[in-house]
Amino acid sequence: MSLRGLIAAVLISLALAIEGCGHGSYSNVICAIPPDPSGSLYVTQHAGMAKAASRLGMKVYWNGPRGGDDTQQQIELMERAIQQRNAGIVITPTAAFALDTVIQRALTDKIPVVILGPPIPFPSDPHLSFVVTDLDRSASMAADRLCLDVNKSVEIAVIGMDPVTPGSTALVSSFEKALTRCPSARIVSKLGGFSTFGQSRTTMTRILLEHSNLTAIYSLSSVGTRGAIAALKTLHRSDSVRVVSIDPNLDLVLLLRRGALDALIFPNMRAMGEKSVENIVSLRKHIPVQPVILFPPMLITRENVDSEAIQTLLKMDWREEGQ
Repeated sequence: MSLRGLIAAVLISLALAIEGCGHGSYSNVICAIPPDPSGSLYVTQHAGMAKAASRLGMKVYWNGPRGGDDTQQQIELMERAIQQRNAGIVITPTAAFALDTVIQRALTDKIPVVILGPPIPFPSDPHLSFVVTDLDRSASMAADRLCLDVNKSVEIAVIGMDPVTPGSTALVSSFEKALTRCPSARIVSKLGGFSTFGQSRTTMTRILLEHSNLTAIYSLSSVGTRGAIAALKTLHRSDSVRVVSIDPNLDLVLLLRRGALDALIFPNMRAMGEKSVENIVSLRKHIPVQPVILFPPMLITRENVDSEAIQTLLKMDWREEGQ
């Protein structure tokens, strides 16, 4: 080959390499951004994603806010994923609207985004999909559990509502609708979220004293659940008030085993994690996916907590088999 031909070949190779690193190229890394990467619930999501990624030849970069919900850190991690041309982004937003701009930026760059967990309002896009918990089903499960005795009057306190948290308001609305099937049930108190266990216990003690006929508590937060259980114990009403929590926190399983908590309604984060990876791989191959996929939650009680299905749901080992 002549010197001129050699130089031409080198220039062509360099041009191809630069093109491969540019706007049109993507890594095989899926960026997963949960609200709390070390939280027990989200570790089960990690397990599902890792399983699907191994099967489909992908890798998962797992990171998120440390020490509490931090929307700004989620934004920064999304921007990093966009800059590094990740294959896709799976995110459970800490707030309903705060991430809209960065999500749109990823979609504009044709990076698939999966919203996992509670839904958030966002315009449809061919590169966007929702893998979310069926909130209507969750609310229906809670209502049915709290109204097991349809002939008995049921007075319910709803605690832990937070309009900023995605899905919270919709969940309470669905719960109220589900209660219409139980004419003997009525909500006598609604309380917002609690910042500390002490605040929760004090407030719930007051509510229990004000409502001596209270028979049920529907809790949307683990802090609220723990405070309610402590207040019930102090007032010796643990046996007369049924507590159902929808906060996805594995630490509450211990309270369930002890009988202090009647039931947990737990999202199937493992299956949702798997599906989110499958959606991103399909979209990378220009295969359309369902814009919204609903996953029914699972009801966990003392009777079924040790069943194979529930133990698989709660398993937190995200490593590949054989590691």
